[in-house]
Amino acid sequence: MDTKEEKSNLPVKEEISPEVKDDTEEVVETTPKEVVEDDSDKEVTQENENENENEKENEKEDEKEKENTSKKSSSSSLNKPKSILRKRKTEEEEENSESFSDEMSSISSIKKKHIEFSDDNIVYTLEREEEEEEEGDEEEVEDGQNFNKSLVNSVMVIVKRYLLFAIVISAGFCFSYYSYNKNKKPFSSHQRTGAIIGRSEQKQAPIQWEKPVEETEKKTPLIPIKSLTLTDFLNAETKTESVLLEETTESVEGGRKSKRAEKEKSFKRIVAVGDVHGDFRKLASVLYTAKLIDPYTDWIAEDTLLIQTGDLIDRGSDTIPIFDLMLKLREQAHKMGSEVYILLGNHEVMNLQEDYRYVTRGDVMSFGGLYTRKREFALTGKYGKLLREEMNTTMIIDDTLFVHAGLNTAYAKAGVDQINNYVHYILQNYPAEQLFYATVFGNDGPFWTRLMALGEEEYTCEELDSVLEILEVKRMVVGHTVQENGRINTRCKGKLIMIDVGLSEFYGGNFAYLEIFNDKQEVWAVYKNDVRERIN
Repeated sequence: MDTKEEKSNLPVKEEISPEVKDDTEEVVETTPKEVVEDDSDKEVTQENENENENEKENEKEDEKEKENTSKKSSSSSLNKPKSILRKRKTEEEEENSESFSDEMSSISSIKKKHIEFSDDNIVYTLEREEEEEEEGDEEEVEDGQNFNKSLVNSVMVIVKRYLLFAIVISAGFCFSYYSYNKNKKPFSSHQRTGAIIGRSEQKQAPIQWEKPVEETEKKTPLIPIKSLTLTDFLNAETKTESVLLEETTESVEGGRKSKRAEKEKSFKRIVAVGDVHGDFRKLASVLYTAKLIDPYTDWIAEDTLLIQTGDLIDRGSDTIPIFDLMLKLREQAHKMGSEVYILLGNHEVMNLQEDYRYVTRGDVMSFGGLYTRKREFALTGKYGKLLREEMNTTMIIDDTLFVHAGLNTAYAKAGVDQINNYVHYILQNYPAEQLFYATVFGNDGPFWTRLMALGEEEYTCEELDSVLEILEVKRMVVGHTVQENGRINTRCKGKLIMIDVGLSEFYGGNFAYLEIFNDKQEVWAVYKNDVRERIN
């Protein structure tokens, strides 16, 4: 009974400070109610122990959750959203946290808050690290994709280039195979539009370069061209005849031989045109202005002689139309009592020597290729016959000597016809590679010399007077050396007339031709718009 009353009379437990608590404990130890106070203390200590155990269990569960979340985030950070890393509280944890918050002391609450704050920090750092890892992974993926794309593009570019190169090589191989195969017919010019060879000639066999030379070597033993001089040729038994000029007679004056045509017709008008160099339009314009052809390029002049002083070809691309025009005009002019003569120039000789330094790509393509062009300039080719047999080196018409570059005393003593025969003989009997050794094709010969055009005035005029006296003419007309002022110039008191004004567009496309009236004994230089300048 006493104990019950004492329990009922006990005061309500209040929160006291630590100092007060110590005093009470001392008092309790001295009071006789020792048993009751011990029981209450045991209950308090049990509650504290339970609270501590719960806190430890909560901390262990939190650590387990953190470990699980970190494992999950590391395994599925690329596929799962970031929110999975954040702490998710279950219903039991919420209930426990509420009960703990009611029963915990101030110290335990502060400790819990600190743990929660530290947990948030851990989550934040984990999220930050996962974001950086995701960004790094995305950059690596993008870099890998870009690298793959660039690698594929580079491989495709290389494949395309090598494929194009292979196509070009294979095309060239096929072309060369079908062009040069001995068992098949080569490409010929008559397969093109604007055929060079007529329909009646299409069935003829391909031309072989070596055969003409071999046949001539069997028929006629040749003097080595290195030692074949003009004097040796004149004394040789085998001689050719000039085609354009008729048979000649020899007249000996003062021990010097001079050849003149036995039957020469004197024309009322002579028109001389300089170097054309592959420019068909300028040639046609000059002939039309001189009233030699009509707008359809047909011959219309009577009692007129046209002479071209060489270098019709090279530097331009109109070899075929130029040669075809001159051949057509030669036939038409002859029917109307006129004549057309073409002289050999150094560029015609170079093509016969197979020296193609000044041949343009367009000119080669106009023939259908270099092989076809060579065939046309061969010994039996259309233009090869013209150059080797019919085009002369020099000519005397009335009282004027015409030559491409000039003529010195040594050649003048031989005579005009013998010079032409000598050149024809070499061109018809020797292969291209040996033509370089002929002295007549050297720097002092009639195709290359520049003595008359550029030599010193005193010496040049003395040499010119000697040549004119030997050949019994009044003047010499030359081309070859382009006049820089684009006009027809003279030297030695009008005895040397230089008519290469640069007609071709390659040299500026100047316009001029020489006109001689035999009945009036007048020599005129004619320019564009019929502007005239008298020379003699």
